Amino acid sequence: MNTKHFDANNQEMTDFVDKLVSENKWVIDIRQDDDTGRQTVCWIEHKEYIAPDGLPDYDEVWIDANNTLVCVQDMSYDEVKAALRAMLYQERVAQEAIDMVEGFSDDDLEDLAGDGNSVPPGTTIH
Repeated sequence: MNTKHFDANNQEMTDFVDKLVSENKWVIDIRQDDDTGRQTVCWIEHKEYIAPDGLPDYDEVWIDANNTLVCVQDMSYDEVKAALRAMLYQERVAQEAIDMVEGFSDDDLEDLAGDGNSVPPGTTIH
């Protein structure tokens, strides 16, 4: 994975990313350090594979636990198992939340929503 760091709100970073995008061959991830505002651009070549319909298609990309970009075809067996576990876990948690909300009446949901001002913007609710 390629990585380059830039100061916050830097035109040089925008120009750099625009150049990568124009090449039309990279998967690009841009991350911002919340403490410093510094930007990190990560990129890897977007590889192709032969899809089930026999046509070439771009491979899916995964960001692993170490925040590394990787094409699925380059993942090890253990990485694939870990990714599958993470996806299945997220699917199960999402379905549990959907099931819980579906059990509420419309009045209950309106009470939960409040007036829209009860939770400050940017607040994470767990």
